[in-house]
Amino acid sequence: MKKRIQKALCIACTLTIFSSCGKSPNEFEVPLDPSKWTDSTSFSGAISDLSPDDRKIVLSYLRRYSDADLYSGESTFGAILELHQEQVDQAEIDVIESEIESEIYDRNIGLLQRSTSVKLASTSPIFLNIPDHMNPSGEKQMSSLVIAIIEISNLSDVPIAGVKGKIQFKDSIGTLIAEEEIAETQSLSPKEAREVRILLRGQEIPSPLLDTSNFKMIWIPALVVFEDGREIRL
Repeated sequence: MKKRIQKALCIACTLTIFSSCGKSPNEFEVPLDPSKWTDSTSFSGAISDLSPDDRKIVLSYLRRYSDADLYSGESTFGAILELHQEQVDQAEIDVIESEIESEIYDRNIGLLQRSTSVKLASTSPIFLNIPDHMNPSGEKQMSSLVIAIIEISNLSDVPIAGVKGKIQFKDSIGTLIAEEEIAETQSLSPKEAREVRILLRGQEIPSPLLDTSNFKMIWIPALVVFEDGREIRL
């Protein structure tokens, strides 16, 4: 009888050892104390049982959280790998969403450019430097004033209720001189063009550059609203 009990205990111990050895390294619980990550034999053994790719991911993760105050407390190697996969999946989603947004932007800007036009009218703009304010030393601070007449055109076959966008004036090397958002809320019939006077304040322009030939106007469309309720927006 005694021999049978001893034999059963031996079998139980053997099964326990094999069960322990067969445990997935993903189930290994990471000690909350980072000092045990290098001193622990069980930790080293579990790390070595991971595939090379998984080992690199886990060690990279733990390296970022080697300070106990920063360690996020993911309990197992498997949890760390799942978290990594979630981050990879989210990164892929972000790329896809970014590509979709880019496609929508390209499509909408094409529609805006085909439906409206904003350009300088035949009258040349005027560029002036005017006093802005007094600085603490008593010197006058100057800024520029741009007076221009622009032509807003409805290029479409549908009446437009409003147009919104941004006007920029830049010098010959691309330096921004003045910028202003504009909104035209008077309706435009199909193929109609209307001239609008605008004022823009900007930085002081060196006197030799005040000639209008040194500047160009840029129109950055943002929104067109049609009278039938449709709109194109960037």
